[in-house]
Amino acid sequence: MKAFANNIIPFSPTHPGEVLKDEIEFLKISQCKLAAQMGVSYSVLNGILNLKRPVNVEFALRVEAALGLEAEMLINLQTRYDIHTTRANKDFMKKLKEIRKKIDDPFMKIF
Repeated sequence: MKAFANNIIPFSPTHPGEVLKDEIEFLKISQCKLAAQMGVSYSVLNGILNLKRPVNVEFALRVEAALGLEAEMLINLQTRYDIHTTRANKDFMKKLKEIRKKIDDPFMKIF
């Protein structure tokens, strides 16, 4: 990830819930009806639409069956979102920095 003078990260990935929310609004389908059609609870669907829960493979395949949105696209969006938000976690990035330091240490070489 590149550092910028103003500390602004120029890219913000899309959570798959945003895409799904736009789609159901366009199709004028209620969350309750879609959740029932997909065989998931309303709270699970609502959590994803409100970006509070991640999309997993099973859920993505259910969306594909119900709405025709490709499961792989939803999973790819979730993966990019997860990577971006994890890289924004300063505590986790410090842990990665420590791992990299250990690998650079000649006494800690793995190979």
